[in-house]
Amino acid sequence: MGEVYDFFLSSYSDYSRVDIVLEFLAFWFGIISVVFAKKQNISNSTFINGCAVTNKTIADLKSEIRKIKREKPDRKIILTGCAAQIHQEDFSKMSEIDAIIGNKEKLEEKTYERLRTANDKVSEVGDILQESQAIAPIIDKVEQRIRGFVQIQNGCDHRCTFCIIPYGRGNSR
Repeated sequence: MGEVYDFFLSSYSDYSRVDIVLEFLAFWFGIISVVFAKKQNISNSTFINGCAVTNKTIADLKSEIRKIKREKPDRKIILTGCAAQIHQEDFSKMSEIDAIIGNKEKLEEKTYERLRTANDKVSEVGDILQESQAIAPIIDKVEQRIRGFVQIQNGCDHRCTFCIIPYGRGNSR
């Protein structure tokens, strides 16, 4: 079986404390994608858990996707995370992307079954605002870390005019 890669893009790279948390979350969400992908014999793929907090982040993410496809044209690109959840329509227009997976769907094994069997572009993005259950992965252990993180909240019920978080993560649960 070929390699399965995981990649994370964040607009918060200047804030070391937030970076640690984002790295941790990306690591675990990425591991889940890789575990499901390996279980379904999905190989030669790049999983991108993309952030959508600013327009610059989206622009940088699109550039990175194009760069990956140029450098490895035979590799499948699978986009997930808030970027996929919020900007599904935009990213579905990119020929470089083979699959777009929403924040809930990336934690469901059936999504990876569909990835394995699909002949066309896959788009599995549900309405995150309809979710009532927390969608965090179960973490058995944290290796090579001094601290572990416990998720307190996923999503937000406020609709601040400047904030996109509820549209990517859903309502508070």
